[in-house]
Amino acid sequence: MFIPLLVTFYLGQVPARPAFFSVIPPTLQREDSFDGELARLRTRGEAGEPEAQAMLGIMYAMGAGVPVNLDQALFWLRKAAEQVHPGAQVKLASMYFLGQGVPVDMAQSAGWFRKAADQGEPHAQACLGVICATGVGLPQDPVEAYALLLQAQAGGVMEGHDTFLQLKSQLTRGQIEEGNRRALDAIRRRNAGRP
Repeated sequence: MFIPLLVTFYLGQVPARPAFFSVIPPTLQREDSFDGELARLRTRGEAGEPEAQAMLGIMYAMGAGVPVNLDQALFWLRKAAEQVHPGAQVKLASMYFLGQGVPVDMAQSAGWFRKAADQGEPHAQACLGVICATGVGLPQDPVEAYALLLQAQAGGVMEGHDTFLQLKSQLTRGQIEEGNRRALDAIRRRNAGRP
């Protein structure tokens, strides 16, 4: 039940798409102008712009306007992820989770999901919450799972709602209070760092 949620989400079969994945600009959808736009995007990525790097990584991972090239996808996504781009971190985490272009590595997957979740990315929070609930890639921690799924729901992501309800029915009142406190503390920390 938990793992198919992650797999279907990252195979793009869930209607709610992460907001951080940029829509491919219309100019990149026309073949006659694509080469120039791709060259400009690559130039921006090579100059260190994380948004351009993330877009290149996602394009290569999904074959959007370019042939699928997982080596290129990983190269660009890692560059953007290391510059704290939450979208790139989530996509990189999903590639480690699914073994796309890399061996399956649950610890790497959980680590990248954690980096994005700590920035408040709700899809990462939902995925990491499910991982914490199952103990796949991290020690099982139902209170942390509850807190992460609560944050994801506060961010408008409901994909882990069934898991959240299942956890809530199994936790003690004290554990629920601790999960609520963790979620609220995390939200306050993030909000304190925003202008």
